[in-house]
Amino acid sequence: MQLYNTATRTKEVFEPLRPGTVHIYVCGITAYDFCHIGHARSAIVFDVLVRYLRSKGYSVFFIRNFTDIDDKIIARAAKENRDWREVGNTYIDAFHKDMDALGVLRADSEPRATEALPDILALCERLIASGKAYATKDGDVYFRVHDYAPYGSLSQQSLDDMRAGASERVAQNEAKEDPLDFALWKASKPGEPSFPCPWGQGRPGWHIECSAMTEKWIPLDIHGGGQDLIFPHHENEKAQTEAALGTTLARFWVHNGFVQINAEKMSKSLGNYKTIRDILETFLPETLRFFLLSKHYRSPIDFTTDAMLEAERAERRIYQAISDCTAALARSKWSQTPLPDDIKDEWQALAKQFEEALEDDLNTAKALGILFSKVRCVNRILENKSTAKSAAAKPLLEAFVREVDQWKSVLGLFSMEPETFFRELRAKKIKRNNIDCERVEKLLAQRREARAKKDFAASDALRAELEGLGIIVQDTPNGQQWNLPWASVQWNASAQSSLSPSLCSPLSRPRRSPFFSAVWASRMKRILEENSTRRSGQEFQSSTIPRSASMSDSLSKGLSRHCPRSHSPSHRLWSATTQWTPLPFQAGISMSSQGLLCILMTRLNLPAFLATNSPT
Repeated sequence: MQLYNTATRTKEVFEPLRPGTVHIYVCGITAYDFCHIGHARSAIVFDVLVRYLRSKGYSVFFIRNFTDIDDKIIARAAKENRDWREVGNTYIDAFHKDMDALGVLRADSEPRATEALPDILALCERLIASGKAYATKDGDVYFRVHDYAPYGSLSQQSLDDMRAGASERVAQNEAKEDPLDFALWKASKPGEPSFPCPWGQGRPGWHIECSAMTEKWIPLDIHGGGQDLIFPHHENEKAQTEAALGTTLARFWVHNGFVQINAEKMSKSLGNYKTIRDILETFLPETLRFFLLSKHYRSPIDFTTDAMLEAERAERRIYQAISDCTAALARSKWSQTPLPDDIKDEWQALAKQFEEALEDDLNTAKALGILFSKVRCVNRILENKSTAKSAAAKPLLEAFVREVDQWKSVLGLFSMEPETFFRELRAKKIKRNNIDCERVEKLLAQRREARAKKDFAASDALRAELEGLGIIVQDTPNGQQWNLPWASVQWNASAQSSLSPSLCSPLSRPRRSPFFSAVWASRMKRILEENSTRRSGQEFQSSTIPRSASMSDSLSKGLSRHCPRSHSPSHRLWSATTQWTPLPFQAGISMSSQGLLCILMTRLNLPAFLATNSPT
């Protein structure tokens, strides 16, 4: 396996320092508020890393700390007139609740700063005795940065540049010998919580706690966290640990990229701050996990409602394939129809690519792309009545079901039963669209009654009224069923949360519904008409769109097997308005905006937002 090492800025072959055993330390939260989406990304990235290493047979010991004494915790306690310990416990419990919902495994060790006080004091005394740190008359203890030659190597900054940036702050603390010196121990202010030490009452600095917590496991195989921690936190942590103990803190430094909100930095002051709890009000936890794994962990990722909806659609497609595959395997009679060679060849070519993607710097984006390619193979089999019953297809379908278990174990995805997923997904869609369930139930009951009386005019009128509410109704042999169109969304955290169980049953695949397809076709026709006014030749970049030397040439080479034709209204309208043919999938290229719309209409297996390439 190769991992990108922040310390060297290169990908390196990962080899544990102790054969068969991996020690990983990841900086946890400062427990003063609910976790935001940035916390979720870091936790999920390292959760997958731990899961994957364990799947490879390594014994992984995972440590994640909690900062339970800090300026922000003290300020929160004062604001809410609560004890600082209570504040810390409240948000540590909230962290566990959020991470449990996201499928993040508990760490093997979760030390707290206040539990490591003896080790923190011992490290401070050792650094003072060696001249690497000094105590001030006020009871603060600082680390002497200029006495540690490698300082700045992790963040790749020079001391002169850093000192120039910090010089403006030296007047605020004249007790410092150098503006770059950082606090190991802070003297307490009146009314603040404090602990006894040789220099007077005080409390630990932020950086020293991690050094004390990891001392017994040093050297670590992997030290991780978000990119925002590289400087100053990890730089300072590395300096004080290695200066005190004379040994390397960690072999690999691994950092995940930032999360943006609608292309802006997430900030409370900008009003775009998204906690995990905010998001889970209107999306399933597994959808958020899927979204965060859809891009390489070192790349920035932009959180938008549209991106979450795209993740939701992609996730639903996989669950549908799982459901269809399981149903197909339940049959007792199989035919002798041969399986097409191209399907067998494609499946064999994909055999090891999932693991290879994760071996390449934990490229979950690429791994999900491989996963969708396998879903495409399965769908091609099941969408053909002959191959769906073929005994030659059975081993491939069984292999697919087994691989789903691997995806559950390593990625932490697709762990729900399909029926449960469909039911919970629709409940979330109802909530975020602020659907009045009682009114919908009443209209559906009236429509059932009208149909029973063969009053089709009244039935059609009620259907139209339901459409006005954003409800799609379809009549099936099993009765009347309804759903919401995938395109509709309103971010509404205050929508009603009580849902009638009768309204939360799973719905069959929308592509099998002529009415649903007609809605899609109508929407796409409108988009095409709007798109025709755009500047010709405009290019869209996507790793999931086929390369096209010219649009007409590519369209003429479309392969209908990737999206079988039907006699549904959507196909008739699509053909009438565009005369386009579905295209095969290729990765890593671009095409015009009309081609992008064509692919979206045909709804290929691999969603457009997935990035399969590692960051540069």
